[in-house]
Amino acid sequence: MFEVYESYTKRKKTYIVTPFETDYWTAMNYFKKFFKASERHIEFIPGWVYKDELYLDDPEIKGAKKVGVGFYVS
Repeated sequence: MFEVYESYTKRKKTYIVTPFETDYWTAMNYFKKFFKASERHIEFIPGWVYKDELYLDDPEIKGAKKVGVGFYVS
């Protein structure tokens, strides 16, 4: 139900991806446990997955699947 994606730009960043239909509170409870943080330090936004790549902006690619994305913010 949840997948982990990691970015390796300047700093490693971890994104948790869930199906778009997932209930907000179910997802947020998982994010809080995973990141060991309160809700105010977690961002939950829409994203898109295409060919195992995560996009935070709409890539406007036919076949991209809309998902929910959670990540830690300080």
